[in-house]
Amino acid sequence: MKLAASRLPLVTLAILLWPPLLCAQTGRVMLVLDASGSMWARVDGTEKIAVAREVLSRMLTDLPPDMEIGLAAYGHRREKDCDDIEILLPAGGHDRDLVSRAIGGLQPRGMTPITAALERAVESLGTGEGPAHVVLVSDGKETCSGDPCALVRTIRERGVQVTVHVVGFDVTAQESEQLQCIAKAGGGRYAGAANAVDLAKALGSIRETVVEASGARAVPAPLPPAEASERQQPSWRVETETDVYEGRLAIVRQTGETLVIQLVNDEAVNLGMVVPPGEPRERPVEAAFFSIGRGRPCHLVASDPPFRATIERASGWIEGTLAGVLACPDNVGLRVRGSFSLPAAERTVRR
Repeated sequence: MKLAASRLPLVTLAILLWPPLLCAQTGRVMLVLDASGSMWARVDGTEKIAVAREVLSRMLTDLPPDMEIGLAAYGHRREKDCDDIEILLPAGGHDRDLVSRAIGGLQPRGMTPITAALERAVESLGTGEGPAHVVLVSDGKETCSGDPCALVRTIRERGVQVTVHVVGFDVTAQESEQLQCIAKAGGGRYAGAANAVDLAKALGSIRETVVEASGARAVPAPLPPAEASERQQPSWRVETETDVYEGRLAIVRQTGETLVIQLVNDEAVNLGMVVPPGEPRERPVEAAFFSIGRGRPCHLVASDPPFRATIERASGWIEGTLAGVLACPDNVGLRVRGSFSLPAAERTVRR
């Protein structure tokens, strides 16, 4: 077996569908994601960080293509460090998949320095054409002695043209009070979210506000047809050399003939892969990752034989198998193989 340098996973996987916007406009948006340790808590059996990664990734694809996007995060590198703030991507014309991969690589660890993170995010936006927005997604209030509400108010009073929107994800009433204050001081919207469905709705409403401010007009595309029977359910099984994992939650997205598949279960097992189009039915997988709980993910590597998936389609469903090697953080090659039966329509299905 030959192993080469690992590749980042392609994490353009979605929990919910939002109507895509067809009008391209300019503007700048800086996403600020809470990656503090509390994001490992679960909502409806799924870790909050996993839900946030997937819903934010879908939001990116629904923003106008000419809109500049940036990404900041806090609490993702060190514990008990109020300076753990990073501008991962300054606002610019980044490929949406690049931003998604950056979001997918975040591992919650530390504190919640909202004040300093917002200050850094606004500074990073700088000046440019079109409206500027900051979108903060947080599951708690400031834990580093700052006053984010006062900071945002001061920034706006100084004449900085930026609007701050906030999503409170699974927060208490007290935490919500501070987050709402930030949005009010920033002239933006606040939305609360208790679970994945709420988070998608909350970010969807903020997305609409951001797009409208840029002058775009929301034109919903037709909903995709229901290609599979609602009575059928996805199922999958993945084996390693020592363990067997099964589940009935699948996230499937199609871009042309390329398939983006994510297999998840309530024990926080998460396997994602990108299968490009082509013949024969057995195809080399373009990107893949595998993780369990809070552990760092294993990634696709160049191996001999390469990681492959076999795809069959019948009556709106995808039947397939997977087999290959992934490189894990401890430099051990993890052999995985499995099978799956999933709806071909772009949606998430849970039993």
